[in-house]
Amino acid sequence: VSTQSTWVEEQLKKSEEDKLRAESEKRLLSLEIQRLTQERKRERKERKEKDIKTQKIENIVNEAPVITTPLMNKTNKMENNTLSNQNDKIDSLTKERDALKERVQKLEELTAQSAAKIQQLATNKENSHDLQNTKQKKKKKKKKK
Repeated sequence: VSTQSTWVEEQLKKSEEDKLRAESEKRLLSLEIQRLTQERKRERKERKEKDIKTQKIENIVNEAPVITTPLMNKTNKMENNTLSNQNDKIDSLTKERDALKERVQKLEELTAQSAAKIQQLATNKENSHDLQNTKQKKKKKKKKK
């Protein structure tokens, strides 16, 4: 019975460590999600600023189309390439963030499972002690007879 108690205590300790590890990883993933979200916001802001610059350039082009049309064509190509690259980066960051959210969800599930295991092991330990006490009482009764 003592080896069983030791085993149960070891399992409880291992489950506790797993739970702490999962919570730690969950916090790290939350921080990573925050970082990615901030980076995504920054990318959007940069894209808006470039859109404003493009609009200003278009206004100038409308005022002087003969002189600036070739320049505008070149600028549009450059802007389109830049915007395309930014959109690709935003998509990539979004996918990464979603993957991290999935990992957080899995960790939360593992944490819940660990808590259930800990509860079950604690119940088993209590039942083991109750059984041990019952056996000792029976032995004492037999000795009295």
